Amino acid sequence: MEGRYKVEVRQDATRWVSNSRDPFMISMMDKQRKGTLTDADKKEWGEYLRNRDLSPSIYKQRIYARKHPNDKADYIIDIKEGREVLLEVFSK
Repeated sequence: MEGRYKVEVRQDATRWVSNSRDPFMISMMDKQRKGTLTDADKKEWGEYLRNRDLSPSIYKQRIYARKHPNDKADYIIDIKEGREVLLEVFSK
């Protein structure tokens, strides 16, 4: 809906599971790219994904109401119909 809105960005997790750093995921994605992924690999990959701990990790949850930490004014955006909304928030 068009209008002027105050923005609050909430950090809902402090634990991040990165596929780009996990050795198992790197190996499986490499095999997938090369077309060498076997049925056994697919089964192992599925089991690995199902067993990951994706429970919420809300420790010291943060709410960002300004674009930069030292900004004096709240983060306000104007939304216009048919326009893309891009938000950037910096923590430090």
